[in-house]
Amino acid sequence: MQQKPNKLVFIFMLVITVLALVVPVVYHWLAQRQYDSWARAHQVRAVIRVNGALPATRQQVLEVELARLSALGLRNVEAAPEGDNQVSLLAPGVVDAKKLREFLAAGGRLDVLLQPADIAISRDEETGTVQCFRNKQPCPDADVLTGVKPLLTGGQFKVSKNAKIDKDGWSHIRVEITDPAARQSFAEATQKAVGSHLLYVVDGKAIAAQPIAGLMIFGSITRKFSTPADAATLAALLSAGPLPAPVTVVECEVVK
Repeated sequence: MQQKPNKLVFIFMLVITVLALVVPVVYHWLAQRQYDSWARAHQVRAVIRVNGALPATRQQVLEVELARLSALGLRNVEAAPEGDNQVSLLAPGVVDAKKLREFLAAGGRLDVLLQPADIAISRDEETGTVQCFRNKQPCPDADVLTGVKPLLTGGQFKVSKNAKIDKDGWSHIRVEITDPAARQSFAEATQKAVGSHLLYVVDGKAIAAQPIAGLMIFGSITRKFSTPADAATLAALLSAGPLPAPVTVVECEVVK
């Protein structure tokens, strides 16, 4: 008489276990189908011209652009060469062609330098944005960089693909130094420059300054962005590395 209830309990537990395994799989499958359907209805076609470069460089440009889009979370991007110096991309799941154009056209070069001795840095404590001054006068970013050797430049570091956002809304994009010699010189330079700043410069524009409080072994681009998506876009851009040649986005539009 005791076996029947035990058998019912066993069957009940078996059903619950099967449902626990099957329901998430079905839910994921349905969600993926819904996303794929939406993505096919929101595609952007972009044509990129590689300016004055060899076919091999065109391939390198394509690899960087695909890495950027992958870091943004875009899947199933179609790519194909066009003529001698162009590539075309079909990116599903994009709704803002203008922002994608700017993203693909950006050089993506990041330089990290110590605050020059003759430059004063004003860092907005509310947003982290930066303005540079020389002799108490605003100084264009191009002037700040003239004749200054970066402490870190491309090939010596990698940038995190993701921006971490803290509870106060500050975005942190980690800059990990991969070259051992550069890591050592970076640590020594920051130890000697306590009270100064690291300046993060993207494509010639100072975007953030990090106060130096002591010896450092990695950097962090820290500031507040208008939206979390803006922080994610910058992280995706920098994590893929700079373009090997300048490009022109000759076409970028939504297609159905």
